Amino acid sequence: MAHMSDVNFVQVCEEDGCPVELPTEEDNTLLLSTLTAQFPRATGLKYQFECTGCIRGIRLSNDRLFPPPDGWQNRVYRIVVANTKRKGDDDEEQGSNLAKSKRLEGKKCTDLIILNLPWRIDEPALKNYFSKFGEVAMVQVKRDPNTNQSRGYGFIRFRDYAAQAMCLAERHFIDSRWCDVRIPVSKSVVVVVAFLLTPRLLIMLVLLSLRGVDRSALLSTSAGPPLTDPSMSLCFAWLWCL
Repeated sequence: MAHMSDVNFVQVCEEDGCPVELPTEEDNTLLLSTLTAQFPRATGLKYQFECTGCIRGIRLSNDRLFPPPDGWQNRVYRIVVANTKRKGDDDEEQGSNLAKSKRLEGKKCTDLIILNLPWRIDEPALKNYFSKFGEVAMVQVKRDPNTNQSRGYGFIRFRDYAAQAMCLAERHFIDSRWCDVRIPVSKSVVVVVAFLLTPRLLIMLVLLSLRGVDRSALLSTSAGPPLTDPSMSLCFAWLWCL
C-alpha cells in the first residue's frame, strides 16, 4: 500500500491492466464508489494470498471494502466483475440456436445440377472438389451412352442441407473452368418458358416431340460442337423434360 502524507492508497487493476492507486478512508476502508469511479464494472476486489497461493476475496459491507487481516500491504488487488449475462439470455440464445438447427433439419437436400463441366472430369475428382463443403451423398457425370463421353454437366447431392446452401452460394472453378451449380428447374417452369418462345420454335418443338425424336441424341455433342444459342438450349431442355 502506497503512502502520501496522511492518505493511504491501494493498488487496483483489471485482470490484464495496469494498477491504479485508489485512496482509502480514515478507517482504512475503501469506498465502493471510489472503486467504481475508476472501474465501472467492478463489484468487489480479490487478491492472491502469498502463503497459500490461493485467491482471496475482500469483505464488502455497507458499500465499504475492508482490508485483509494483515492490512492492505503492498499488494495489487484485482477487481471482481459481475456476470451481466442473465440466465434468460442464455436460454433465449440456446432456443434460437435450437430453432435454427430444426429449420435446417427440416429441409431436405436435393439433386443439384452442375453446368459447364470440363469434358475430362470424372466422378472421383468431382466428389473430391465438393467434399470441402460437406459430405457428398451422390455424384454423377452425365455421359453419352454410346461414346461414354461427358456431356458437360452432372449432378451432385449433399447429406447436409447447410453444405448444400454453402455450395449454392458461390461459383466454382473446377479443373481450370468456371462451373455453375444450381437447383434444377422443374418441368412446369420449363414448359412455361417454352411457351414464351417464338411461334416458329414452338412449332418445331411440337413436331419433333410428335415424331419421337431421340432427345438424348439432340443433347449429345458427339455429332459436333455444343449449341450455344440460348433459345435452342431452352428448346432442348424442354424436350429433355417431356
